[in-house]
Amino acid sequence: MVKIIITFWARLFLEAARTMWEKLGFLGLLFGLGLAGIYAVYIGEQTFSTEGILVFAKVFLILIMIAWLVFIFGLAATQGKNKDEKITTLADELNSVIPNIQLGNEIDIRDVWMIYTISTEVTFPLSCMASAPFANNPKFPNLHNDIEKARAEITYLDENKTPLFKPITGRWGGLQPSEIAGSDKRILESTDFPNTGAVRWLDLLLKYPEDEYCYAYNNDSYSYARQFFQHPDYQISSKRFFIQVRLKGAHIPDDIWELEVITKGKGDTFQIRKTGEKWQPKVKSQATKNQQKPTGKKKSSPKRTPSKRSKK
Repeated sequence: MVKIIITFWARLFLEAARTMWEKLGFLGLLFGLGLAGIYAVYIGEQTFSTEGILVFAKVFLILIMIAWLVFIFGLAATQGKNKDEKITTLADELNSVIPNIQLGNEIDIRDVWMIYTISTEVTFPLSCMASAPFANNPKFPNLHNDIEKARAEITYLDENKTPLFKPITGRWGGLQPSEIAGSDKRILESTDFPNTGAVRWLDLLLKYPEDEYCYAYNNDSYSYARQFFQHPDYQISSKRFFIQVRLKGAHIPDDIWELEVITKGKGDTFQIRKTGEKWQPKVKSQATKNQQKPTGKKKSSPKRTPSKRSKK
């Protein structure tokens, strides 16, 4: 305990000396020398004798000690105030209702296999799709910073950051519309974010290599299953574009996450990245709308090819 106290005060003295020099500097030193000289010559009635020099030095040292003590007590008071502020800040963080939702670094790019029926039933890869990982990682998880029923608003913008169509409500991966009652569509449009860092995947877009452009993708795309899930209003008629995501819900900050996408058009899929970061590599997509052979098998839900997402 004694060692801790001595260490504390020693550091305080040194910090006070450093602060005093930063605040007063060379001009302060000259000012102290001047005051000491004035006192020695005029008030102490000393000349530049040995005795006068000693008086001068004594007064100068006293002035330095007084300034040092002023800075020591000033720092002690400031540290006490800072300590109180830190305690208050920590208490606020421990009880905060604000989540810390982050966009992960690796976007999941994959082919998703679906059943499609024209005259016969076929199973084929439903385009090359991209989904973004979000997770809630508060510094201090507590009973209040779990998030329920978070919704995503997604805006698609051309290379000049002009919106291509009005924002859409995002689709969180998991259930399919056919698995729930039509009136419960809101279940597909919202998700919970526990404060454990559990990942939630937000679907962003799809593209067939034989097409010129990408398409936005959400639950409304299921109304166009016979058009290969390409909603006519969701065509992204730009080969370089941006995706902005806002999450909506109680206590969620109004942050914007932005991604950039490029495609060469026909014969190509796409590349995607968080704006300003490295491009993710393309995947070899088998997706095509030109499917002829029936599988003879019936599947009730989509089957994803192995990917980073499916391993999680």
